[in-house]
Amino acid sequence: MIRGTTPTHRFELPFSTDNVAEALVVYKQNDKEILRKTVRHCHMDGKALSVDLTQEETFRFCCNRKAKSQARVLTTDGKVWASPIVIIEVGECLTEDILGGGEVTPPSETVAILGTAILGTMRLA
Repeated sequence: MIRGTTPTHRFELPFSTDNVAEALVVYKQNDKEILRKTVRHCHMDGKALSVDLTQEETFRFCCNRKAKSQARVLTTDGKVWASPIVIIEVGECLTEDILGGGEVTPPSETVAILGTAILGTMRLA
């Protein structure tokens, strides 16, 4: 994933998204939570749950450091499913300009930065 981009991360479920009551996708880097997306941030279609990240969100990650992502869902029958943890390579972006307008404050040592690339499909287990 290259920081400053707008990736879509897709999670493939073993059941219809009609059965999803709650969803949580968490991103961590250096053992710190960087980003959290709930069901209201997710797109659901068939058996796929997708999350879009903004340029600003990907700039929260530090480049050239690995990040981790995991999805968890609660089904309408009360079962909780989780994806395997996915390791994301975070690539460098030469500028911190937001395309389409806006500005980004450069990250501090404790805040991370992320980028683009569409994550492959992850199966919940």
